[in-house]
Amino acid sequence: EEQKAELERQRQEEEARRIEEERRAEEQRKIDEENARLAEIKRQEEEAIRLAEEERQRLLDEEEAERQIELDSESIEEAARMLEEQEAAYQEQQREEEEAREAEERRLEEERLEKERKEEEARVAEEERLERERIEELKRQEEERVREEERRRAEEERIAEEKRRE
Repeated sequence: EEQKAELERQRQEEEARRIEEERRAEEQRKIDEENARLAEIKRQEEEAIRLAEEERQRLLDEEEAERQIELDSESIEEAARMLEEQEAAYQEQQREEEEAREAEERRLEEERLEKERKEEEARVAEEERLERERIEELKRQEEERVREEERRRAEEERIAEEKRRE
């Protein structure tokens, strides 16, 4: 009977471990999917930035060609002033794009850290739950051992009483 109980307990522990491994595998799969999704978003953002930069450069090239034509009718100083203004605007645009890129990277990093924190909290909570279950099982086993010891003593006393009567 004790062996059966032990085998059943072992089977239950194995089943609990299997379920926990499946749960962890599913969590890891979800994490991997989320990381892939975030990587794809970042790739798309980088591609959009690259395309915008190419378009901006094309426009700058067109504007530069137009400016060259205008230089014939304008003074060199006026052309230099316009170029400086355009360069300042370009520098400002670059700064804004860099700030936007950095803000997005910070947001993604914060999301990743928050996700890791939540996963760690869940893992700790699960470990605590498993530890409580293990303690409860040990208490139950100890109580069963005490009851069995009491039964054995009662049986010994009954046998001793019968022997005394004989």
